[in-house]
Amino acid sequence: MTYVGVDWAGGLWVVVELGDEVRVSTEPSILNVWAAYGERADATLVDIPIGLPETDGRACDRAAQELLSERSSTVFSVPSREVVHAEDYESAVGASEGSLGSQSWWLFPRIKEVDVFLREIDDAVDIVYESHPKGRRDDVVDAAVLAGTAAQIGVGRRDEADGYPALPGSMDEYDATERDPELDIPMEIVHP
Repeated sequence: MTYVGVDWAGGLWVVVELGDEVRVSTEPSILNVWAAYGERADATLVDIPIGLPETDGRACDRAAQELLSERSSTVFSVPSREVVHAEDYESAVGASEGSLGSQSWWLFPRIKEVDVFLREIDDAVDIVYESHPKGRRDDVVDAAVLAGTAAQIGVGRRDEADGYPALPGSMDEYDATERDPELDIPMEIVHP
């Protein structure tokens, strides 16, 4: 089994592969990560929100905030697709009715990158999952924690999965693709 953890590190994606060997690398784009690891990975966990709501709020974010109770402020509430794909910060703030922090804005290019990638690469939806390490000390460690989490829970292809721990607890919230409803992107957060 081969598991991949991916974390954004200020200009590059840090990738840790756990399989017969441990491999650490960086890639300039999520598409490059897919080209290098996608074919052989049983599962890839990415530290970035996957699946954009039509309106603000995702059930998985609310479930994570509830689970973390006193640390709920560490959960990033993903805004709507309109906000994330806004041309500039002022347009994004306007589309979010003024509830957008500047820190969120800086994540949008990565969220958009993964969003476009999953909408274009059919096979990726089955093995790429959203997950968030709780340490946030170092990007390489975070990517390793993600790969280790995938290995620990034995997550694999969605179309073959018997079940895995995820918030909100079931895959009942999807980001519907415009091209094929069979390829809807689950809005969930995989966790150990």
